[in-house]
Amino acid sequence: MSSGYRWDPVFRVAPINGAETIYWLSDRLTDVGGHTRIGLRYPESMNVREDINRSLRPVVYGIRPEVEISCVILSMADHLFLAEIESALLQPHSHHVYLSLDGGVVEREVVLASVSNAEPLRGKTILGATFTLRVRCVDLIGRKPAMMTDPGIGEEFVRNGGFEEWSGSVPLGWTGSGGVGTVAQESTIINSGLSSAKVTRSDGTTSFLFHSLFLRAVAQGSWYRYRGYVRSSIDLTVSGSGPFRVAILNNTLTQYLQSDGKTWSGSGDFLLKPTLAASFTQYEGYFRIPSSFKPTDEMYLRHQGYWSATESLYYDDASVYGPVLRPGVATW
Repeated sequence: MSSGYRWDPVFRVAPINGAETIYWLSDRLTDVGGHTRIGLRYPESMNVREDINRSLRPVVYGIRPEVEISCVILSMADHLFLAEIESALLQPHSHHVYLSLDGGVVEREVVLASVSNAEPLRGKTILGATFTLRVRCVDLIGRKPAMMTDPGIGEEFVRNGGFEEWSGSVPLGWTGSGGVGTVAQESTIINSGLSSAKVTRSDGTTSFLFHSLFLRAVAQGSWYRYRGYVRSSIDLTVSGSGPFRVAILNNTLTQYLQSDGKTWSGSGDFLLKPTLAASFTQYEGYFRIPSSFKPTDEMYLRHQGYWSATESLYYDDASVYGPVLRPGVATW
């Protein structure tokens, strides 16, 4: 796999009676850290006939993706969860199995194409084996996807991310720390649109919180993108742990996203910038929602930071969007 073309496969097994299980191959394949090869084919479903002039008149119903995922396994633990997926595929009347090759952006229901047989590496079982899952999609698709183009099926989760809607001195959908700083509508220093949010600190030692509650529940087992623009009134150097900190918070579980975009714990920041310039800069990061989160959990986008009292930060065009195709990952 080259740096500009890679897959991020994830299976979702949904029993008809029971809780579903999400299998991220990049997490569960601990021996080599992921799959070793993916073969993707798009065989067509069509009927070809000749008319009275012996000209071909094909009727194309669509294409049905077929996928082969090969994994090198060196331990029984890696083999066990792959066998769990295949066992569910062998029971189509009691399990629905879904596959995504792009980290949860496009998900398709699949059925077993053929049973896998573990092939010993170099003919020696002591070295490990190659295990291959072969599946085909239940439903036809109408066109062949552009593999490196985001299909654009996600949605925006931040209300009023452009800070265009205000009620007095409060941007709709946002809350700031009382007593530590003030939030005001700014119509001159903007990244786009008509206004930005100007946050001025009145306290030089306490972190200022400025956050928004997601309006809709994000999906388990999918990747999302944070993007935002921020600048300061002057060039700010490090103060405390930095003037610009972004946290993604599951407020229900008190779980914070870590910088790797996948790990969650009781504290921490997703993005941390120790310095900030007096011009708008775009900051961006990708993160994944774990299968342990529930759709009813309260999810917050939180801006936080330490900077000199009386100085201001200007926030504009804040966004949490997804599911989204990440750079370098192909869709199908």
